[in-house]
Amino acid sequence: MIYIDGNPSNVAVGLFVIVSSIVLSIREISPSTRLGYSKFTNPLNKSWKVSGRSGMLLIYGPSLALSSILFCVSDMSSRLYIVTGLTAFHYSKRVYEVYFIHHYSGQIIMTDAITIAFSYMFYSIFVYVYSDKVPNAMVNMTWMKVGIVLFLMGESFNFHHHMILSELRKDGSKEYKIPEEGLFKYCWCPHYVSKYK
Repeated sequence: MIYIDGNPSNVAVGLFVIVSSIVLSIREISPSTRLGYSKFTNPLNKSWKVSGRSGMLLIYGPSLALSSILFCVSDMSSRLYIVTGLTAFHYSKRVYEVYFIHHYSGQIIMTDAITIAFSYMFYSIFVYVYSDKVPNAMVNMTWMKVGIVLFLMGESFNFHHHMILSELRKDGSKEYKIPEEGLFKYCWCPHYVSKYK
């Protein structure tokens, strides 16, 4: 079941998301205006840069903290407890991967890391606020359980394919390598595809 609330604040947020997605997509098309993180950082760019690992922690850490706080203040009997718990789980996984899985060879432009961090924090707040607005009568627990299973499957596939990618650089190499295991046999970016849960 789909719940659509056409009040002006919801419409404004919806339009903001659509417009910002279009603007970001247009920006990412041109190599000269792409966000500069990890392998996408232009080495000739003179902006303030930090190591890939530090930049990714800056990107995910604030959202982990925020979603953890929202989880702690949520009523344990509400669906917000589940939603914020899953959001915190996602960012916990990402921070874990930054520390223990990924091998970074590039740098991140600090202003871009901050931009991405704020967008993820906005997303965490957005999910919290708008999940709370859905009336309980509109929540179907069967579909919620299906959603939780799909979420966990997506996180598992994403993690599995990040592990495959990390194995390519286990020897410390910075050489570009094409993975051939898992779903990489069938598509270029299964670790991204699995995020569309």
